[in-house]
Amino acid sequence: MRSIVGVQIVAGGDVTVLGHPAGSPQLRGLIGYATQNPAIYADLTITEALRYFTSVLRAPLSDVDRLLVEVGLAEHAGKLVGSLSGGQHSRANLAVALLGKPELLVLDEPTVGLDPVLRDELWSQLRHDPRTVAMLVVVPSLLMVLLRFVFNSEAVFSRVAPALLGVFPFLIMFLITSITTLRERTTATLERLMTLPIGRLDLLFGYAIAFGSIAVVQVGVAAGISLAWLGLDIAGSIGMLLLITVLDALLGMALGLFVSAFARTGTRH
Repeated sequence: MRSIVGVQIVAGGDVTVLGHPAGSPQLRGLIGYATQNPAIYADLTITEALRYFTSVLRAPLSDVDRLLVEVGLAEHAGKLVGSLSGGQHSRANLAVALLGKPELLVLDEPTVGLDPVLRDELWSQLRHDPRTVAMLVVVPSLLMVLLRFVFNSEAVFSRVAPALLGVFPFLIMFLITSITTLRERTTATLERLMTLPIGRLDLLFGYAIAFGSIAVVQVGVAAGISLAWLGLDIAGSIGMLLLITVLDALLGMALGLFVSAFARTGTRH
């Protein structure tokens, strides 16, 4: 089944779907795929999740309201996906697969978690989770503040702070990027994205732009607090310090994406 949608390597023989080899880019807008484990972001509402996948598919926005009615989730459209029951979660997963009116619909155990009535009838990681945003942006600054008071000396702090401004964002961006991307792989969200009509480089650049933007903000806040409030004094250029620190954070992000790509998986690379 996963070979049909192009996310499983075909070990032998040929698989042809709608006149094209399985996994061909031409098929990505023609096949709807509902994974067995619902692959939808838990921190979005049902409507937001459908709109997100609608924009990726370039499907009509009217599909959102139509499918909410068809799968029986219109009354729950404003609920977070993570708060849904098992049956509701499966319906939302089915709604995503039906976006754009695909020519072929592939359902992996579509009735798992559904109530008997539905079975017979046969759906932007961060703004709903401020804790994640706070950790990404604020934690490096808090660490710098803590160390400033531990050293209790502007001279000592000024000697070690430039290096720490690079180390902390690097480590945090590496951990957040690798864990987030690995979660995408293990929860089948990335698998679903790979079946949609977007290039893999587009997907990679999308992750890079999102995490890179956070890295720049993170570094700007930490460096600004260190220079303006904590008494950081450097002999060289402040601009060069900021540039090197941003590059360190971006390197952590890039390594996080690289490491997560080697997680054990059956998807096609």
